[in-house]
Amino acid sequence: MLDNAETAQLEEILPKLNEMLNPSRVLLTSRFQTNASYVGLINIPPLQENCSYQLLQDEAKYKNVPALLQANTDRLQQVYHLSCGAPLALHFIVGRVLDDGILEPVLSALEQASGDVEKIYEFSLKTAWQRISDVTKNVLRYMGDSDAGVTWEELSGARQVQESDWIVTRSELGRWYLIEKETDAKGKLRYNLHPWVRRSLRGGLVDKWQLSLQELEQIAKWKFGIDI
Repeated sequence: MLDNAETAQLEEILPKLNEMLNPSRVLLTSRFQTNASYVGLINIPPLQENCSYQLLQDEAKYKNVPALLQANTDRLQQVYHLSCGAPLALHFIVGRVLDDGILEPVLSALEQASGDVEKIYEFSLKTAWQRISDVTKNVLRYMGDSDAGVTWEELSGARQVQESDWIVTRSELGRWYLIEKETDAKGKLRYNLHPWVRRSLRGGLVDKWQLSLQELEQIAKWKFGIDI
């Protein structure tokens, strides 16, 4: 299964997948419809309304978001219709309401997006970027360049992130639903980004940046023991 296929170079990947897997098949999920070769399309509807309510309520309880826990059915209906029932959009909405403390500004922002899920994603990431700390931004930039997530040891060694700063950073990124915890094949805890978030960071949606020579030297020294 290849999730979030819209973030990949499908025209290059599909012929290789077809050759490797034939006669097996792979399931690709994507927000965008494609007419690429080797692909059969199956339209999957958004979350059902009652499922979106359950997701919002579960996350609101987990994150302790009173504005969502106390929201009436009309408000939840608004959130559902304005978010198009997209799970990532609903998670971003929880993060925004948690930070704002109230629901109304979030509904206004969703109305401006006019039901365009991509606009909701972009607005959410831009809002989060404005509100997170500089240390958190630096960590997010570094994670955006990693294809397989990062470990705490890597952030500490390659980026010189202090443990006290990492506690704050991890909290901020989790608050905005920007990182995911994963365990790799060796049982190591890694922190990863949603593919859409990674693609947006690399594409310069919120910030255009480049590692300094000093930063490159520090990364090379930690990863490969090389002094440049």
